[in-house]
Amino acid sequence: NAEDEKLDSDVRRYVLLENGKVVYQSDDTLYLHNLKDKEEIADEVMRFVISDDEKQILWQSQDGDLYLQDLNLRKDKEKIESKVTNIISTSDNFEYIIYEKENGLYVSHGGKEGEKVAKDYYNVYATATDSGYEIYYVATEDGEAGVLADYVVDDMEKTDKTISEPNIHDYETVVEKPSFWGNTTTTEVDNAYYDLLDQY
Repeated sequence: NAEDEKLDSDVRRYVLLENGKVVYQSDDTLYLHNLKDKEEIADEVMRFVISDDEKQILWQSQDGDLYLQDLNLRKDKEKIESKVTNIISTSDNFEYIIYEKENGLYVSHGGKEGEKVAKDYYNVYATATDSGYEIYYVATEDGEAGVLADYVVDDMEKTDKTISEPNIHDYETVVEKPSFWGNTTTTEVDNAYYDLLDQY
């Protein structure tokens, strides 16, 4: 049996990649280790996230700077934003990143600097996928009212526009059935109506 090998000390968090490499944070420094040598990614790191496809790493510095970098470390890191106070949600591969600064709520798309989408709010709920995102929040009395419906990216918008509400009368059939009192008629609704109604 091979002896255990110590990679580093004071490790706060680590992620083992499918290619056998390890991304870890020792004290405040972020490293990529191939089990033989380590390479520094960044220092003064507060937190980091790795994309689902393990191609990119997103991290926030202690100063609030938000960076995105190729995990092969062949390209320079890209600074997305500064003075970030909180990362709310990220899509699997960082197509969308939702975060907060002291003056509002922002959304970054495609690794670019974020667009401010709200201010004067609290109780944020947000989800992001690589095809879109949804944000809901409660506005303060002096701020913008309502839900951020204008900032919901609907990846089914084109399909939804082609769907109309089904008319139940188009799916009704009058059926005559014998009974103790003689023949009676009942109206039955085809199951296709309910299927279309669920899609609508």
